[in-house]
Amino acid sequence: MVFPTFNPYSIYKMAWDMLMLLLIIYLFFAIPLILSFGVDFSDLFGDFPYVTLAFFLIADALVNANTGFYKNGALVVSKYMVFRNYAKKILFIDVFGITPVLVYTLFPSSTSKLFLFLYVVKYKSITKIFKRIELRLDLKTSLLNKIALLKLLFVVLFIAHLFANFWIMLP
Repeated sequence: MVFPTFNPYSIYKMAWDMLMLLLIIYLFFAIPLILSFGVDFSDLFGDFPYVTLAFFLIADALVNANTGFYKNGALVVSKYMVFRNYAKKILFIDVFGITPVLVYTLFPSSTSKLFLFLYVVKYKSITKIFKRIELRLDLKTSLLNKIALLKLLFVVLFIAHLFANFWIMLP
């Protein structure tokens, strides 16, 4: 059975992207808490086990590796071209976003906690997902401006969150 290539603007891909966006944003706020307060993932996620988190990140990488793209206005669905495009543009982000979480999941120690900082490369995924959602929804300029303001607010809050956690980590 051949697995079909996903259309990057399909409703299913958009729903998946929104789910991953929420997970990525959650991890962006959870990882500094883990590093500064020494809490464990299980303390933050409750019943959300390590395996499920790793599954979602790996599944997202597989979905990204199988999502078509537009080139010169035409949708490219060739498996070879799609994977080549993925390898050029997204593979680095996915590998460096998944690896720290997997290492910490498999070997929870203080050394692997520091490795979680590499998850910051997933920031690029957030901007790509937002861009795809904005293009898919074809929003008015005034609403796009409000969304841009919310994105700026998110960045400011995240930076404040990071610095507050770094402050707590100081002896």
